Amino acid sequence: MTGDPKLGISSVIARIFPVRRGLFEDDVANFWCVLNNFVKVNEVFSQVLQVRLATFLTLIASLPSNLLLLRTPSARNFLLCLFLTSLSFFLYSFLVHEKHILLPLLIFGLQALTEFKHFVSIFGLVANFSMFYLYNNNKNQTNYIALSLLWMVVARMLEIYSLRSYTVQT
Repeated sequence: MTGDPKLGISSVIARIFPVRRGLFEDDVANFWCVLNNFVKVNEVFSQVLQVRLATFLTLIASLPSNLLLLRTPSARNFLLCLFLTSLSFFLYSFLVHEKHILLPLLIFGLQALTEFKHFVSIFGLVANFSMFYLYNNNKNQTNYIALSLLWMVVARMLEIYSLRSYTVQT
C-alpha cells in the first residue's frame, strides 16, 4: 500500500463519522426531520453545533435508562436499557437512516419475550412505517404493503398464543 498513512486513517474516520454528509438525509422519522419542518436546521445551526446538539440530546435521552441499569442491574433492566439507548440513537443521533429503527425493534422483540408482549405488533408497525420512505425510494411499495400485512398477521398470532398461555385454568 502506497500513500500517506494519515490519509488512510482520516478516510476511515470520515466513513465511521460522516459529519460532512449533514445531520440527516431524506426524510427519516426522527427528531431532526420533525424539527426541520419548523426550523431549517442546516441553515440555522452550524455543522459543529449540529454535532454537539445531536451528541448532547442522544446522551441526555439515554441517561435515565443507563442510570437505572447502574442502580439496579438485572437482565430485564439490561434489555430495557439497550432498547431505550438504541431508540435514543435513532431519535437524536447524527446522520440516522431509516433502517436504523431495526436495532431498537430487535431489542424490543427480545424484551417482549419476557414482558411487553402485546406491544410488539404496534412497535413493529411503527418501525415499518418509519421505513416507508426507503421502500418508496426503491420503488418497493408492494413489498412494503406485503410485509406490513404479514407482520400484522404474525404479530397477532403471537399475541393470541401468548394470551392463551396466560389464561387461568379453573
